[in-house]
Amino acid sequence: MNVERDIESFVNRIEFEYNTVVKVVDKNAQQDTSSRAYGGIVRSIKGKLQEHITEEIIKFAWVYSGGNLSDIDINSKKIKIPMYGYKKSMNVNHALSIISEKIIESKIKL
Repeated sequence: MNVERDIESFVNRIEFEYNTVVKVVDKNAQQDTSSRAYGGIVRSIKGKLQEHITEEIIKFAWVYSGGNLSDIDINSKKIKIPMYGYKKSMNVNHALSIISEKIIESKIKL
């Protein structure tokens, strides 16, 4: 298993998908401006693309760290994390560990 090669391959695939979607959306949005505003089309697709890329990154990291895809459930369920006690100067890793603990406490599958 070559970590750098696998990550580079993954990033290249995501970049290709992104570029492909952006080109198609841009072409279609410019051709069909009568039914919806151009900006609305782009925002809608951008949100779906962001969700797709985020899901792919999570799956890649999960499998690459030894997880089984059948053990992970990616959905739109919101997890409320109270923001009191967080400081702007807080170390990112520390903040992520606190957030991870909150997720584990909630016993919600991601």
